[in-house]
Amino acid sequence: MCEEFWNRVKDLIKKSNLTQKEFSKNLGFPDRTIETWINRNTSPDVFTAQKIAIHLGVSIDYLLTGEEDNRYKDLVNKIQKDIIDSGLQLEASSQQ
Repeated sequence: MCEEFWNRVKDLIKKSNLTQKEFSKNLGFPDRTIETWINRNTSPDVFTAQKIAIHLGVSIDYLLTGEEDNRYKDLVNKIQKDIIDSGLQLEASSQQ
């Protein structure tokens, strides 16, 4: 599962005309985080997988299975964004 997940992520990053380093920075991670995860074939946690999906403009279903269910795409994207935003707000408040 991990290898297929990361192959999809790599393809989408290339289509976005970004390097893995730039994509890591866009997500708020250190420079080589995505590259390290790909090379080690490491499974991201659900929060991180959703964050990656949102930044790549796809659903987490697509990253996991390679198939997209478009019936609820707008609703799913809104929910995913709300989850990420609330998580970021929690992180920021815990750092203060």
